[in-house]
Amino acid sequence: MPMPSPSAGDHELECMVGTWRGMEIIHPSPLAPSGGSVEGVARNVRALDGFAVVQDYTQSHGELVTFRGHGVFRFDSASGIHHLHWFDSMGQGPTLWTGCMKSGRMTMEHIGPPMSMRAAWDFTRDGHLSYYMDIAFAGQPWTRFIDCEYRREAV
Repeated sequence: MPMPSPSAGDHELECMVGTWRGMEIIHPSPLAPSGGSVEGVARNVRALDGFAVVQDYTQSHGELVTFRGHGVFRFDSASGIHHLHWFDSMGQGPTLWTGCMKSGRMTMEHIGPPMSMRAAWDFTRDGHLSYYMDIAFAGQPWTRFIDCEYRREAV
C-alpha cells in the first residue's frame, strides 16, 4: 500500500515552521489581574512526514519561565478543519482547538470549560507573525487576553 501524501490543507501549515520570538502584551483579566508584558518563543517544526506541525512554546519574564505549552497542529481532511491539540503547564487536561487556515491566516477556537478561547495567527508578512487571543468565561463577553508581534529567527 502506498504511503499517503500531505494534502493542500496540510501544506497550509508550512508557513508556521520556524522559531518565532516576540514581546507579548498580557491584558488584565482573571488569569492575569495586573497584566504586563512577557517574552514568547514558539519553536514550530514539521512532523509526521508533513501531516503535522509541532510547537514547543515558552513564555518568560526575564530569566523566569512563567508558562510552557506544547501543541500539535494538523489538518483533518475528512472535515476540512484544522485542529490544535494543546497541552500546557497550567495543569489542566489537553484542549482541542478547531478552525481554519486560509492564505496565511489561521483562526481557531476552543469552547470551555473552564473558559472559551479564540485566537488568530497572521503569517502574511514575510518573517512576521501577528497573534492575539481572546478569552470568555461562562456568561461573560469576550475580552482580549494577549497581543503579540513575533519575528521569525530561524526556519
